[in-house]
Amino acid sequence: MKADKVTVVSGQEGDETVLVLKKKKFPWWILLLLLPLLLLIPISRTVRIQVLQQNTQNPVTGTTTEFYYPEIGSFGAKVYVTQKHDTDNEGKVIYEGISEPLWYVLFDKFLGYTAKVTVHGGCLSEDGMEYPYADFPRFTFKVIEIPEQEINVPVTVIDTDTKEPIDHAKVEIIRNLDGSATIDSVFTDSTGIIMLNASLCAQINLIGSKEGYENDTLFGGADAIAQLNDTSRVLRLKPIFQGEGGDLRFNLQWYSKTDLDLHVYDPCGHEIFYERRQYECGEGEGTLDVDANAKYNNKRSVFTDEPQENIFFIKPSSGNYRVKVMCFEKRGNTSAEEEFNLTIIDRKGRKDFSGKVKHRQTVEVTTHIVE
Repeated sequence: MKADKVTVVSGQEGDETVLVLKKKKFPWWILLLLLPLLLLIPISRTVRIQVLQQNTQNPVTGTTTEFYYPEIGSFGAKVYVTQKHDTDNEGKVIYEGISEPLWYVLFDKFLGYTAKVTVHGGCLSEDGMEYPYADFPRFTFKVIEIPEQEINVPVTVIDTDTKEPIDHAKVEIIRNLDGSATIDSVFTDSTGIIMLNASLCAQINLIGSKEGYENDTLFGGADAIAQLNDTSRVLRLKPIFQGEGGDLRFNLQWYSKTDLDLHVYDPCGHEIFYERRQYECGEGEGTLDVDANAKYNNKRSVFTDEPQENIFFIKPSSGNYRVKVMCFEKRGNTSAEEEFNLTIIDRKGRKDFSGKVKHRQTVEVTTHIVE
């Protein structure tokens, strides 16, 4: 303290000296000069992150992460740098040694700088998750939810005989991921295609099916299936047809012990059926080689609930082939109509027809043209 002045006071008992001390004022203006310097002081920062799988909320463990963030110089220079660390068994990772000036600590929310977290490994998306840098807390963990990589690829269902796509075929999709399975059933469009969507880490089992065909399966990891080209990512359904195929085939299917008969008229006018099973027409020849649920000369026969009749042609002549179906003997409810399916296959592809026929009735189904 410094005495500003000394005062002498006179009284009856003598003089008294009074010393008046005055506190010197601090020069606050100096702080105004120092404040900018204080704001330039570097502050050490630690960023803590916990990485979880988006769908399961399970921690992403033992996986390399990258933290891409702005390094701020004392005078505002910004340079983006990257730190790499592996997550621990709780999916946590700590980035230390981040330095930034005090002024940035105070004003970071207003600057709008961003930071990015990228996770490399397994089926997780490698697209960086970007956030405002100010959103990363200084003393607690920021939770980052990383989505899984997914595949979205076409799968085609085709007929093994004709190589043509099969529309409205059922495809059962079984996805196994982390010990749990999901099952979806979808149907092919008019081009025989379904879109397969799944996590890159899932095990996929595809089962293709359609009435009149044997099932086919495609099994493997989603990543391996995604790497197949479009001509390999295929389910091939084999027609469940009895008898020979030839160059032209007429196959009749129904689903009871009733005896239906298939009749095909070739371009020469020959009728091929159970009584006249083979005819030549030009260079070609037609043959009935499967006749189901027929009863021959009162002999004991074995009847099936999945019968077929099949007529095939080798080198079929050009012209019209008329097709009829007759219900020779209705077994069961004779008043009910019998439903049937007819399949015609030639080198150009496959055609399917359906119809109904009554006991002792003959119906004309179609006329097939060979050019």
